[in-house]
Amino acid sequence: MTMRTLPVVVACLVLGHATAHAEVKDTLYRLTGMFAGGMTYCSSQFDDVPTGLNRVGFFGVARMLWHPEHYVAVGGEVGLTNLYSIERTDVNMAGDPVHIRSVLNGFPLMINVTMTPARNLNLILGFGVMIMRSNVEQEGSPTVSVGSTSTVGMLGINYMFPVGERSSIGAEINYMIIDRYDDKLFRFGLVYAYDIARY
Repeated sequence: MTMRTLPVVVACLVLGHATAHAEVKDTLYRLTGMFAGGMTYCSSQFDDVPTGLNRVGFFGVARMLWHPEHYVAVGGEVGLTNLYSIERTDVNMAGDPVHIRSVLNGFPLMINVTMTPARNLNLILGFGVMIMRSNVEQEGSPTVSVGSTSTVGMLGINYMFPVGERSSIGAEINYMIIDRYDDKLFRFGLVYAYDIARY
C-alpha cells in the first residue's frame, strides 16, 4: 500500500461498509475522546544501517471521534511519535571521544476513519501530515534541530473493553507509512476512551 492508493482504499471501505449497513438506524450519536500510548518499532530499511541505531521508541496521541452511526466514526488525531534514535561515540580532530545522540520525532496531524465490524473491535484508517523534527546533540556543542513535513498513512486495529457506561480501555496495533523518506513504523499501545457527549 502506498500513499497514492491509501485515500482510494479508505473511500472504498467506508462506502462499502456504509452501503452494507444502510438499513440499520442508530438512535445514539456520540463524541468520543481517546488517548493512546505505548511502544514504537521502526521497520524502515536503511541502505547503510547507522551505527548505534535504536529502532524502539514511544508514542502518545489524542483522538476525537464523532460517531454519526453505529458502524462508522470520523475524527482527528494529534500527538507525538518517536521514529528512531541513534547514539554513538566518534573521535574529534583532537583525538578525543565525543558522544553524539540523534532523535527523529514525528507529530502526526491525521484524519481518522474508524469502522466496527464486530462488537468492541475497531478498524482504523488514517491519513494526513507528519511534522518531523530531528534533534542532534553533540557533546560540547549546541543542539541542532532540523524540521520537515511528509504525508502519512496509517492502518490499525484495536479491541476495547467497556469499563463503565461511558468509558472503555483496550489495546491497539497500527502500521504507519511516512512518505517523505519511506519510513515505516509499528505502534503498539494501550487505549482509553470516554464518551464526552451523547445525543
